[in-house]
Amino acid sequence: MVSTQMWYKSQYVKWIWQIFNLAINNLGDLVNKMDENTITENTEVLMSLLYYRPGFSDTNFQIVIRIMQIVQRIASLSKSFARRHAAYGIEGIVEKLTDNKIKKTGVECLSVFCEVLGPQTVFGLLYKICVNHKTPKVISEGCLFMTSALIDFGLNTVELKPLIDCIKQVLENPNPVVKQSAVLLLAEMFKYMGAALRDQLKDVKPALLVTIEQEFEKLSNLKPMTPAKKLRPSAVVPAASATAS
Repeated sequence: MVSTQMWYKSQYVKWIWQIFNLAINNLGDLVNKMDENTITENTEVLMSLLYYRPGFSDTNFQIVIRIMQIVQRIASLSKSFARRHAAYGIEGIVEKLTDNKIKKTGVECLSVFCEVLGPQTVFGLLYKICVNHKTPKVISEGCLFMTSALIDFGLNTVELKPLIDCIKQVLENPNPVVKQSAVLLLAEMFKYMGAALRDQLKDVKPALLVTIEQEFEKLSNLKPMTPAKKLRPSAVVPAASATAS
């Protein structure tokens, strides 16, 4: 009797997954056929459908990847894609960066968010995750993405003080992997700022400063790479960057 119940339960789970997988693929096919105007008009509805439970919390990596791909297409084409649309799902995306099967797609999705909304906007959402999340690996991945975003878009796309304040809080985390990811983020900033960054870190614990200085020394003769990606005209940039451009 027990084995029969287990069989029915396993079949039920299998059927549910097949139905959900079919639904997501059908939605993806539908979005792929939509033009820019149609996606723009239906962004709110589409994003609500994609983020609806289980959304990025689904345990099947294939479904999660498909959802991210659809979100990425919507963000890329929609003229109405806004901060709230990224905010709905960004924590789920960052959490999935810890899964190597999903990470590449997740990073691509976050990068599109940065192109459309500006790193300034996306980083503002990531700060909360990096400071408040309970899982060290998730915090680390959040910091690593910010590092890659600075490489792609440049430091002038974000306000310095909120970023530095976030890094200082992350450095207080006892997990060594988290600390190292924060140090790597500082190292990327150092390529742009040089000694000026040191002045912002005077209140960091001496032991940590030693580690940070060692990382800075490795980069003393390095300059930042020319940003490979450009922001959309609608992207939010700091006031100084907007004036400079």
